[in-house]
Amino acid sequence: MQMDDFSLVIDDLTQEGEGVGHLSASDRLFERDGRTSALGDDPRVGMAVFVPGVLPGDIVRVHPMRKKKHRVEGVSRVLLRPSDRRRPSPCPHASVCDGCPLIAWKEEAQKEWKLETVRAALTRLGGFAEAELPVFSWLSADPIGYRNKVNLRVTSDGRLGYSKRGSHDVFPVTQCVIAHPLLQDVIQRWNAKAMKDPRWSSLVNPIRMVVLRVSSTDEMMMALVTDPIDGKSRAALWKALRPFGATVLCQSANARPGDVRLREPVFYATDRRALHTTIDGLQFSVSPASFFQVNRFLTPRLYETALEAIPSHADASVIDLYCGTGTTSLLLAQKVKEVIGVEVVRQAVNDARQNAVENGIENVTFLPARAEDVIDELTRKTSPATVGLVDPPRKGLDRAVREALAMSALQRLIYISCNPASLARDLHDLLAAGFRLQALTVCDMFAQTTEIETVSVLSRTEEE
Repeated sequence: MQMDDFSLVIDDLTQEGEGVGHLSASDRLFERDGRTSALGDDPRVGMAVFVPGVLPGDIVRVHPMRKKKHRVEGVSRVLLRPSDRRRPSPCPHASVCDGCPLIAWKEEAQKEWKLETVRAALTRLGGFAEAELPVFSWLSADPIGYRNKVNLRVTSDGRLGYSKRGSHDVFPVTQCVIAHPLLQDVIQRWNAKAMKDPRWSSLVNPIRMVVLRVSSTDEMMMALVTDPIDGKSRAALWKALRPFGATVLCQSANARPGDVRLREPVFYATDRRALHTTIDGLQFSVSPASFFQVNRFLTPRLYETALEAIPSHADASVIDLYCGTGTTSLLLAQKVKEVIGVEVVRQAVNDARQNAVENGIENVTFLPARAEDVIDELTRKTSPATVGLVDPPRKGLDRAVREALAMSALQRLIYISCNPASLARDLHDLLAAGFRLQALTVCDMFAQTTEIETVSVLSRTEEE
């Protein structure tokens, strides 16, 4: 049975950026004959409603799409009354794009929501009492033009774009306000070419994803993920795309339908296979598959915040778990005696070792291993490491890693997290193992979005 539209006050956001409200007796039903009536004692009163594209404080007319046992999923038809914390969106695509769900919210509102999201995760999921939480610090920078990497789709007429909200359809981008200006320039030039050249759409039709990245020295990478193609098609793409001036231009075919992950082998049209970027005077090579922080303004400050929490001792040894290509390990090596980086991906370890050589750093060792397999040895050997740094993926620390850290001799731990929920779970277990949360900084690495990065400093309870 089709449900009538109803009014709804939005009072929160999900971590995915959907607005959330709860139906009340005073909300209005919009009946098909044009009349409205209060919900009153309707059995749906109290039910949670999830609506994309709206913000806390908005009052919206919702068209219900799906009703489940304890929730309704709908779309906003009319913004009946906007939140007083809304602002004119700087993005021309805000009504259809899901990339920046907070972009029409004032910056102070975004800050308050992110701080409260972290606090709620730690108290509700992590079991922290309010009194156990330190005063959170906030780290932010220019929220416009900060991204040094964007992943773009291709429209049917060959233009670059993003997926529409709630759809697999792709809309062309005229401006991505959070992208680095050089990347915006590439997007606009590509799309202008698509509109002028009638052959362009068929030429780029095999492309599933275009990954654009720019380095700190304004070098640009263009990495293509395509359907399986032959050498002739690849050569045609190289010829068409060389005028964009990419320092690194490469292509990877993915045989799995719809999959946009970069797969080996990767074919290169350029001699260079990696970008060179710098942080605090150190140079890092960033290959197409490498993870590297995307906020060009805040990345150095994020690492500075983490490193400031590590005591600078001439005889200190530090273990860096999930070290990737060695960014934090090499930065750490400048202030302590020894750093041991641990990473399960062997190619990343090879890149980390090469980065150490290129920077002339000799007091770093990189181990290709699972963190849980080496924590005990590395913290209880003859010169044990008493300080650790972890920067895990979104899922957080595996149970085996949490257990190994709990049993380790570490006295201090710095935890860089991109997911408040998994952070809360992990801190709950570490708290039970004798650690205490000394400090927490919320870093607005993904401004205009619901993504939240944090740096937590933990120490054993007996540490002064």
